[in-house]
Amino acid sequence: MLKFYKAKIHKMPPLPWIFFGTFFCLSSNLFADERLYTIKQGDTLWSISEEWLHNAQDWVKLKSLNNIENPLKLVPNSQIRIPLLLLKKGENLAVVEYVYGTVSIKNDAGEQRDVTLGMELFAGDEIKTDDASSVRIGYKDGSSSLLQENGQLRIDRIEFLNEKRDIQLNLQHGGINSKIKERKNNGSRFEITSPSAIASVRGTNFRVASDPLTQLFRTEVLKGSVAVSSQGEEQIVTKGFGIVVKAGQPPSPPSKLLPTIDLSNLPKLIQKQPIFFSFNPLDGAVGYRVEISKGNTFNQQIFSQVLNESKLSPPGLANGEYILRIFAYDVNGLGGEVAYHNFTIKIVENISPPELPKLIFPDNQILLEEKDFTFRWSESKRANAYHFQLASDEKFSQLLIDIFPFYFTQLSISDRLPSGNYYWHVAALDKNNKAKNFTGSRSFRILPHIPYLTKAQYVADNILFNWSKGKDSLQYRVQLSPTNDFSELVLDEQVSSTNYQLKFENMGDYFIRIFSVDTDGFISESSNIRHIRLSKPGALGQKLENIDSVTELSEF
Repeated sequence: MLKFYKAKIHKMPPLPWIFFGTFFCLSSNLFADERLYTIKQGDTLWSISEEWLHNAQDWVKLKSLNNIENPLKLVPNSQIRIPLLLLKKGENLAVVEYVYGTVSIKNDAGEQRDVTLGMELFAGDEIKTDDASSVRIGYKDGSSSLLQENGQLRIDRIEFLNEKRDIQLNLQHGGINSKIKERKNNGSRFEITSPSAIASVRGTNFRVASDPLTQLFRTEVLKGSVAVSSQGEEQIVTKGFGIVVKAGQPPSPPSKLLPTIDLSNLPKLIQKQPIFFSFNPLDGAVGYRVEISKGNTFNQQIFSQVLNESKLSPPGLANGEYILRIFAYDVNGLGGEVAYHNFTIKIVENISPPELPKLIFPDNQILLEEKDFTFRWSESKRANAYHFQLASDEKFSQLLIDIFPFYFTQLSISDRLPSGNYYWHVAALDKNNKAKNFTGSRSFRILPHIPYLTKAQYVADNILFNWSKGKDSLQYRVQLSPTNDFSELVLDEQVSSTNYQLKFENMGDYFIRIFSVDTDGFISESSNIRHIRLSKPGALGQKLENIDSVTELSEF
């Protein structure tokens, strides 16, 4: 007999078959990648291929695999072998029903991505959960498995054929809670394997945890029964019992789980923060696992924590309905019976508007140099953020900066503000980032650029003075005096350029200085002062440093 197409389906599971009078069955004597089809009256190899195979032309392969002489004459109630690879691909055998936190998946081709709600899962997929993360897998028959935080699970097999279920999960580490629909004794299988042991069920509610560091495998049965096997030996664990298996050792007899915790004293309505729960400690407990789900059914787990005391304060719970689920751990690490508590959070929020902040810097009507600086204001109570505005007019109709929501109490400007008058104010924003009121405005002045006089030069019969440039709109005031206090001016002129040429008729000592003049007439501080002594003409282009011609004596 030819062994044909012994291969695994990697990306698509088999079709969920429903066909009256025809059935597939599992057989331990077949290859794991084949199924048996029972022939009914009137079947031909061609009709079977059209109904069940992805490619109907593969009837030739079935003919060869099963040594069929006449494909038109098949014996009713006899069976033929069909490789899984030839079957039509199905959908939604396993899907992600809920995901919380960071959960990733890697298929058997090595492709990795984030798990998303509604994602379909296949044999060969490997799922990992991070801290404070979980994912619930829903199966075609209504069963489900919840992989807890820091878990790693591989789906080895997932198939549904008529009333038969065949699911094999490999729990490499972490914990998994499963609720499995009960099936008739028809060869259905649900198994969770680990490096230490195997848990097999037909219909039950149970928890499994695998720890690769301690090489321990724990199973706790809350409903139904589970067969736990290791080293060729098997123990049946029934409701209310648990078992611990050490890698390389047979399972020990089951032990009684700790009872449920009394949560009757916990509040059903919570109306203020912080949220706090405290329950009576349970005799024999060495720790507690606390889980919280949104809604009135435990299908959206958002919180999970192991405690060593009987109290907790879960963070970040908004108004709404929740379920608290708690069970205790014994000295063997087995979790006990589960206690549930429904509660509602309805906290009346503070509707008072946020306080107005106080403006700190720049102060009102202050004069500032043309350089980088930082706006600062005080923190406002009940403020979620701030709204900052800077304008060139008192009515804030000509906004230069308008930022919101802004989450800090200081703002540095990366570009220097040019000279001129400015106005600024700040508003505190509420939780909806809406401003109630702005503070009163403050004004300040950026001073015009203070020119810097460079050394003079003798050009032809003139002396050329140059100075540094400010913004384009500035004018410059040039003053020349025979005295260093400028009490007597021989020149006082306003120009738009940054240089000036003078032709001197008389020899002697002169002092020169420059001012910047802003567009509104505001005058800057004086530049540095140059002291020039004229004795006789100098060479063309010569800097005035020669005492025998023109000497620049000092700068002050």
